[in-house]
Amino acid sequence: MATTATKKKSESNGEHTVRIDVPLAEPGPDTYVGKHVEARLTAEQGEILNYLFTALHGQGATLRSKRHVDTRADAVRWLLERVGAVMAREQRAKSRE
Repeated sequence: MATTATKKKSESNGEHTVRIDVPLAEPGPDTYVGKHVEARLTAEQGEILNYLFTALHGQGATLRSKRHVDTRADAVRWLLERVGAVMAREQRAKSRE
């Protein structure tokens, strides 16, 4: 599957917006649902996470729980919530067809 990405930079504040295609597949019925992730990131991944966290924290972004994005783990949660929101919209649209 090809992944595409587009990047837009705001000249006013130096922030970037990146849009990517995220591949998703429905897991089987007996698939374990992990709720904890512990990962050692590469230097590049850590830098990207810092960009994401800095932008979200600076914008006052919140999680669905209304909690502010105050940690890098919150930034990952925020990202997963956005993917979930898109999935839910697509499922609702498909059910209307």
